[in-house]
Formats: sequence, C-alpha cells, structure tokens
Amino acid sequence: MFSLMAEDDRHHPKEMVVGGRTAEAAGYFVLEELRDAGIQETEQFLAVYDPDLDTAHMYRKADDGADTTHSFTYEDGIVVGEEPGERYAPDELPLKRVIAIDAFFFAWNAFYPESEHP
Repeated sequence: MFSLMAEDDRHHPKEMVVGGRTAEAAGYFVLEELRDAGIQETEQFLAVYDPDLDTAHMYRKADDGADTTHSFTYEDGIVVGEEPGERYAPDELPLKRVIAIDAFFFAWNAFYPESEHP
C-alpha cells in the first residue's frame, strides 16, 4: 500500500526483530534466530531471549567504549556467567539495560538502517 522508507533484502520485511539503541548506536536481533540461540551479541549489544514473554531483553555490552569482561551462556531459559554459581534470569544481567522494542524488520530498518546485527 505504501512504499518502504528503506529497501533492504537482509530479511523479509515482516520478519519480527527486537531492536534497541543508545545515543551512539542501534542494533537489532531477529526474534526467531534469538529463540534458537538463546543469547546473541553485536559489537555494542547483547540480547537474551525470554521464553516466558517470547521476547528479548537487550543490554549494552560496555559503557564508554570499555571492553566487556562478561561472558555468558544460555541454558534452558537461564543465563549462566563465567563464575561458579553465576545464574541470571534473562531480565537480570549485571549490564546496563537498553529499552528493547519488538518491530517488523521493515519498520525498524526505516528508522535505523545502519543498525548492528549478528
């Protein structure tokens, strides 16, 4: 009905993505791929799938350009850290949260065509 603001064939226009941004960068994760992986990251962002809500929580990997020292894995809906006993719910990682937005790819890409993605 309406033309797209930005043409892009990386994903189907109606593929669901979870996106977030900071003042410096924007990033998105394809929801179906994140469901399978549990956890994914880009240069600036980390996303964790939340099976209870069927969405993702996004985090900044580091503030002020510092390298992150955190390493996580995903096991049955729980995020496991490097240290013994480090276990987190998807919405409770010890990183700075980014507001995550569920959107169709065409809509996210219209506003943030230069977004990072895995």
